Amino acid sequence: MSKLGLELQSLSPSAIIELYVLDMTPDEPGSTNKYYFHSGTNKLSNNIVWQGVTYVAMPIEVTGYETTMVGQLPRLKVAVANVNQVVTALILNFDDALGAKLTRKMTFAKFLDAVNFPGGVNAAADATVYLPDEDFYCQRKVTENKSVVEFEFATRFETDGVMLPRRQVTANLCTHQFRGAGCRYAGMPKMGMSGEALLTTPQGTASFAPWDDAVQYHVGDCFYYVYPENVYLCHVQPPIGTPPTNTTYWQRTGCPKSIAACKTHFGATAALPFGAFPGVAKLIT
Repeated sequence: MSKLGLELQSLSPSAIIELYVLDMTPDEPGSTNKYYFHSGTNKLSNNIVWQGVTYVAMPIEVTGYETTMVGQLPRLKVAVANVNQVVTALILNFDDALGAKLTRKMTFAKFLDAVNFPGGVNAAADATVYLPDEDFYCQRKVTENKSVVEFEFATRFETDGVMLPRRQVTANLCTHQFRGAGCRYAGMPKMGMSGEALLTTPQGTASFAPWDDAVQYHVGDCFYYVYPENVYLCHVQPPIGTPPTNTTYWQRTGCPKSIAACKTHFGATAALPFGAFPGVAKLIT
C-alpha cells in the first residue's frame, strides 16, 4: 500500500495541511500572477515550504467544501483578513479577482519538506505524497471592507447564469489589463493613469524593481508597487520610506485604455493589441 493509503487508514494520522495557490490570470500561458499561502504556521512559526515552494501564512477562512453525488456543486466562501488593505491592493488591477483560480493542495504534516522542522531534519519528508488538487474559480466578490474581503468560488463545471458570448463587446475602451494579459506592454511609462502627461522624464530601463522602503529614490526613478502593472514615477525626491501613495513625490503611470494611448505605447504604425472592437461603433451618416 502507498504511503498516502497507509496514512489515510492510520488510527492516528498526521495532521492534514491545506495549502492554497491563487492564480489571478489562469488563462494566460505561463502565468506569473500566482500567490501561495496557507492559514496556519508550522512548528517553527514560519511560512510552510512544500515541494520547495514557500506558502505564506495568512489569516484566511475557507468554508463550503462538500462532495455529494446529487444536488448543487460546492461553492466556496473564502474570507481573507484585509491587513493594511493588502487584499484590496492585490485585486485592484485584476477586476476583483473574477475568474481567478484557487487551487487547494493537501498533504500530511509528516511529509512536509525538512526545512519546516527543527534542525531542518524530517526523515519522513516526501514531496510525492499528497491528495488530489482541487480547483475552484472566483465567481464574485461578496464583501470588501478594511477588515476582511470575502469571495465566492465555484468549480469549472458551474454554469448557472452563464451567458454567451462571455466577453463584453466595447467599441473604444480596451478591456485588457495594462502590462498584463492581452496587453503585455513592458516598456517605460508614457503617461499617467488617465492619459495625463508625465510630471518628469523616466530614467533607466524597463527592468523595474519592486518598491523598497529602504532605498533612496531620485527624480525619474520608476518601480513596481504591489503589482507589475502598477508602475510609479518619482517626480520629486522623497525622504526614504515615503510610500508611493504620496502624490507629492510619486506619480502613478498607466493607460486610459484608448486607441490613442495604445498607439502612444506601441507606435502609431504598429499592430496594436487593442482589446476593444472599434468596428462595432455606431456610424453617423
